[in-house]
Amino acid sequence: MGYYHQAAGFIGDVPFVLQDFPLVTNVQMSVPVIRRIVADMPSCVCLKHEDWPGLDKISALRADGFLNRRIAILCGNGGMFLPEEMGRGADGAMTGFAYPEMMVDVVRHMRAGQLDRAQDLFDAYLPLARYEQQPNIGLAVRKYTMARRGIIANAALRRPGGALNVERVWETCGYNDLAKRYPVKLVNLSTAGFRELDYEGTKVKISEVFWRCGIIINVAKYKTHSLTGFTGGLKNLYGLVPGLIKTDYHRLYPATKDFAALLLALYWLTRSRVSYSFIDGILGMDGAGPSAGRVRNFGLLFGSRSIPAMDYTAARLMGFRMDDVPYLREALHGDGILPSRIKVPTSFQDFTLPDVDIRVVKLRKELLKYVPGIGRKIFQKVYYFHPRISERCKSCGLCVRSCPVHAITPPAPGILPAVNPKVCIECMCCHEMCPHHAVDIHKSFLAGLVTR
Repeated sequence: MGYYHQAAGFIGDVPFVLQDFPLVTNVQMSVPVIRRIVADMPSCVCLKHEDWPGLDKISALRADGFLNRRIAILCGNGGMFLPEEMGRGADGAMTGFAYPEMMVDVVRHMRAGQLDRAQDLFDAYLPLARYEQQPNIGLAVRKYTMARRGIIANAALRRPGGALNVERVWETCGYNDLAKRYPVKLVNLSTAGFRELDYEGTKVKISEVFWRCGIIINVAKYKTHSLTGFTGGLKNLYGLVPGLIKTDYHRLYPATKDFAALLLALYWLTRSRVSYSFIDGILGMDGAGPSAGRVRNFGLLFGSRSIPAMDYTAARLMGFRMDDVPYLREALHGDGILPSRIKVPTSFQDFTLPDVDIRVVKLRKELLKYVPGIGRKIFQKVYYFHPRISERCKSCGLCVRSCPVHAITPPAPGILPAVNPKVCIECMCCHEMCPHHAVDIHKSFLAGLVTR
């Protein structure tokens, strides 16, 4: 209180706004403290409410007779809870968003009592509002959008602001060097819009870039995968889904069977336009793929006009059976391909790669086949693999942003992110996305015994 008395005394009669932003300040400002500041300092005319979401705090401040006078309450946090906050008594928003006219209209509809109309409008923009909330690059996203809209002339940020810069990824992975060496144009599939298509009731958003190209070469990496068992040409098509829509699909389709159905819908919608496919197995991965497994020098390169035939052959060489890869049987059947008719070099017909570890990605599905349906929930409680943040974590926050169900608490000074196993759907997005290989797969006691 002494600080606020001193600050108010220094500025005199100049009105000031009290900001309550515990996520940044790490200071929890209680309702009685706010009431005392309002009572002691007449120049406090507005509260910028940025608790997360702190709806009860607004209700308490708006209770009859709680404050000795009425002050304005304006909300921040990118407007993430604007309709709910206004429903508790907030007056509007004081925040940034790439489409500020949306917030103006939401406030107008709420004041007019048109609550459903306000909520429908807000919900239409909510995915972008959430996208803007990413640490480090959120403001870059907003300025990029506003520049594309013609509202501002330049999307650059002052240091030390983050950047929305896919070129850094291209540089790190060596794509820039390849583009300079050959006449290849690098294109960000997430910035060119998308088409949402329907295949037998499953809607899939596919980058607009895909539809503009006449010849499409699909190049996958030869790896195990915690969700689908194996990453091949068909799973690689998932890269056609733009940006964080991929993460949202993991939330909508958390079960392996459902996610495989999504991949198949994507395949049926795109297969006629894919000219040729490769799987690069010169260097591959086994174990806890797709990002924290064991790098292997397989020395193989697969290629075919048929994605299912190529995937079947590559998976078989790793040691997988057809039903170990959840989409494979249906893809082959849909294309009318008999595994016995797939042509491979004679020396590879009965060959299996030696010492390939596929136990972690395969065994859980294998054991579930022999557990009665009524006992599967019980079995899954004692036999599981959960992601866990290790001490190797650099607190970059990428795992938090990539989690489709918000099961990971963000890092704080001296505190690493943590996965809530009760919320986690085991999609392993955090495990796959972590650039520091800091997400380990924690096994239950039974899982550890079986996979030892």
